[in-house]
Amino acid sequence: MTESRGGHRRATNRSGPSALRGPLILAAIVATVIGLLAGAPNATADNVALPTPLRDRFYDAPPNLASLAPGEIIATRDRPNPPGFFDVRTYQLAFRSSDSQGEPIAAVTTVLVPTRKTADGPLLSFQHIINATGLECAPSQALWTQDPNLAIREAPGLNVALQQGWAVAIPDHLGPRSAYGAAKLGGQITLDNIRAVKDFGPAKSADSPIGLAGYSGGGMATAWAAALAPTYAPDLDIAGAAYGGVPMNLLKMAEGLGYSTPHPAFGLAFAAAIGVSREYPKQIPMWRTCHHWANRCTWVCAMPARTTSCDSAPVTTPSRSPSAGGRSSMTLWPAAWSNRTACRSTAASHAPRSSSGTVPPTP
Repeated sequence: MTESRGGHRRATNRSGPSALRGPLILAAIVATVIGLLAGAPNATADNVALPTPLRDRFYDAPPNLASLAPGEIIATRDRPNPPGFFDVRTYQLAFRSSDSQGEPIAAVTTVLVPTRKTADGPLLSFQHIINATGLECAPSQALWTQDPNLAIREAPGLNVALQQGWAVAIPDHLGPRSAYGAAKLGGQITLDNIRAVKDFGPAKSADSPIGLAGYSGGGMATAWAAALAPTYAPDLDIAGAAYGGVPMNLLKMAEGLGYSTPHPAFGLAFAAAIGVSREYPKQIPMWRTCHHWANRCTWVCAMPARTTSCDSAPVTTPSRSPSAGGRSSMTLWPAAWSNRTACRSTAASHAPRSSSGTVPPTP
């Protein structure tokens, strides 16, 4: 494996929660997803339920991170092709992006370049489904996993694009804190991942038309990237975006997955509560006692609503105020529908839907 950082290349060789009553648990989840906790004690990124860091220096943020521009490359390395992909070269890029508060973060993307790639052929940014709280669940890790539960099964579909000469970028769109549910973060990382790939010579994508695609957790990042592009990344010319299975309103998701009647997929809402708390720790403290949920990769049907909780999760009345939950909900973000590209370029079957179930009109 060859890694390049800061202009130098070097060879590398890496290798019983307590139970609470059902109604209290449900109230806690809704409260954290919506993001307004009354009288909660001070919280920082040091005491929320953070994931275990990866033992790989490639993911580390450099000391000069704040001086870099969004999308600026920090480091690059060659990687063996993931199982299921052929006639490609695989690279990973570390680059500068921004978290939900606008602070600089280091992010990573995996880039697949066809061996017969023509210069400036299309570039597809594919946001893989990641409904998880652990860093080992991210595509930059899971593409090479031996665990069938974590394997990325989209290889056949992506190979169709690759064999047409398209470059494909697969960003770790949950970021360095694996913040599932904080979808604005995912949108920003997606856009900065495109900037990094365009500046990466071997990708041959400096002037490529750009497409976005994703479903479920990846659909959240894709939808937000399309909506944010005109303001966060006006330098990018997004040709189109296709996304589906997107929770457009986290309040509605929380209600549907357990506000009144516990749902088998209750764990998905709990994962979002933990993820959003990692981006908004002062508004949504999920204490270290949530550590036993900090590295989960599969959440649907994985957590019984009536029997599992964090020992010290605060409980309060949910609010519709546009705080942390609103900042991660497309239908609660005023600028979400001001971008015609996001709506016009998306297939009708994947069109974003309002909380009432109707397709919002194109502005």
